[in-house]
Amino acid sequence: MALCPRSVLITGANRGLGLEFVKQFLSLPKPPEILIATCRDVAKAEVINKRSYSPLDIVDVGDTAALESFRNEVDGLLQSQELNVLLNNAGIHIRKDLQHTDGDMLMENFRINTVAPFNISKKQYIGNNSRENLLESFDVNVVSPVLLVQTFLPLLKKAAQNSSIKDLSCNKAAIINISSLLGSIESNKTGGMYPYRTSKAALNMVTKNLSVDLRNDGILVTSIHPGWVQTDMGGANADLTTSQSVEGCLQTLGKLNSESSGLMYDFRGKVLPY
Repeated sequence: MALCPRSVLITGANRGLGLEFVKQFLSLPKPPEILIATCRDVAKAEVINKRSYSPLDIVDVGDTAALESFRNEVDGLLQSQELNVLLNNAGIHIRKDLQHTDGDMLMENFRINTVAPFNISKKQYIGNNSRENLLESFDVNVVSPVLLVQTFLPLLKKAAQNSSIKDLSCNKAAIINISSLLGSIESNKTGGMYPYRTSKAALNMVTKNLSVDLRNDGILVTSIHPGWVQTDMGGANADLTTSQSVEGCLQTLGKLNSESSGLMYDFRGKVLPY
C-alpha cells in the first residue's frame, strides 16, 4: 500500500533524521495534508521550503506541562479531525569514550532497576557512567515518547475509528518509534554505551507494550532502526546519509500491517530481534 497518511506529527525535526523525515514526507506522491514538526530549540532548526513548512511554537517533549496545550493546538490544526501518524524521533545519545503512567513513575522505576546497580558494579563504558547521564537518556528516549503517546492517543484512536481501512496501517493510525539496533538485547555482542543501549531497549518494550494495548483500537505500533546515519549523533563516518536512511524507512512504513505491529524493523524492512 502506498504511504499516504493525511496527517503526521514528527518530533525532533529541527535537523538530521527528523528534518529529513519532514522533507521526504512532503515529497511523497501524495504528501500529508497536515505535517506538524516539533523541536526543542527552534533557533537551531534548519529552514526548508517555507511555502510547505513553517515552524509553530517551540515544543520540548520533555516538558509535561506543555503537552496538554500543545495537544489542543494540534487539534486545532487538524480541525478537530484525526492524527494518522505519530513519529517519535526525538532522542539523545550521551557520549563519554498508558493512561495511568506518569513521568515520575517511569523515572523512579529506572532509578531503582537500572541506575542503582551501576553504583555497585561499575561501562558507558563501565567506570564513567553517571546517574545524570543515565536518567537524561531514559527521560528523552523513553519517558517523553510514552507521554507523547498518551497525549495524542485520543486523536490516533479517532483516526482508526474513522478509517475505512480494515488492516493496521500507517495510512490508518500508527505510532512509529525511532529506535536502534543498539537497543537489541539479543544482538548485543560488544557491550558498552549503557545510557543509550538501556534506554533504547526500554523504548522497544514500550513499542511491544503499546502494540498489545492498542491492537483492538486499530493502532499499529512499530520500532524502526534507521541504520548508522551521518548525523550529529552518528558522526561523519557513518554508513548512510539521512536521505538514504529515511527513504528506506518510508518504504518500510508503507508496507507495515497487522503482522508488523510490535516488531522492530531496520530501514531496509528487515525484522530485527529484540
